[in-house]
Amino acid sequence: MTEPHKIASASVRQGIADLTKRRFTPAIDITMTTSTDNRDSYLSRMLHLAGSRLLIADFTNNNVKVMDMQTNSLVSQISVPGRPWDICHLPVDQVAVTMANKGIQFLKTRGQLAIGDPIKVDGDCRGIAYHEDTLIVSFYNGKLAVLNMNGHVIRQIERDGSGKELFNWPAYLVVVGEGSTAFIYVSDRRRYTISKLDIALNIIKTFQDPASKVLWHLGTIF
Repeated sequence: MTEPHKIASASVRQGIADLTKRRFTPAIDITMTTSTDNRDSYLSRMLHLAGSRLLIADFTNNNVKVMDMQTNSLVSQISVPGRPWDICHLPVDQVAVTMANKGIQFLKTRGQLAIGDPIKVDGDCRGIAYHEDTLIVSFYNGKLAVLNMNGHVIRQIERDGSGKELFNWPAYLVVVGEGSTAFIYVSDRRRYTISKLDIALNIIKTFQDPASKVLWHLGTIF
C-alpha cells in the first residue's frame, strides 16, 4: 500500500487554476424548501436525474426531493427513516441514499419517488458510490468499506500498518473509470485533503492545497 501521507499539491493547484478559467452563466433560483418542511433545508447532496430533474437530499428535514430545474417546481418528495447525506445512481432507475446512523436506503426514481429496500451497516455512513454491483461507502469515524448489494462487507480500511487513522472525516467520495482500472477519490472534510485509491482500497496519492479548503465536497469538483 502506498503511504497515505504522500502529497501532490501541484496537480490540485493546476485543477483549481483550470476551474477558475471557466465561464459560468447564472441560472434561475430553485426553491428547495417546501410547505411540509419543519426546518431550514440543509442540502447535503444533489444528483442530476434524466432531463431537467434534480434529486436533492435534505439532511435537516429527513427527506429527498425531486425538483424540475426548468420550472422551479417540486416534482416529488419522500420522507426517509434518517438524515440523508449522500446519494449515488444505481441501475434501473434507482438510487442509494446514506442516512446518518440509519444505514442505506434504496429509492426508486421513475415517476414519483418510492421507498425501496434498506441496508443495515455497522456505523454512521456518509459518502457512497456504486461500482459493478458493489457499494463503496465512507463512515463518519474514518472507515472506508466496499459492500455487496446486501450490505455485507467485502473489504474495508481504517488504519495503516502503524495504527494511524487513514481518514479523519471522509465526507464524500466518487468513482472514476470502469472495471479494475477505476479509481476512488475521497474527500476528508477535516483535513482538507482528497485521496486517490485503487478499487482494492489501496491509497495511491493524497492531494492537499490551501485552496482545497473550499472544495472538500467532491460534487464541486467532478
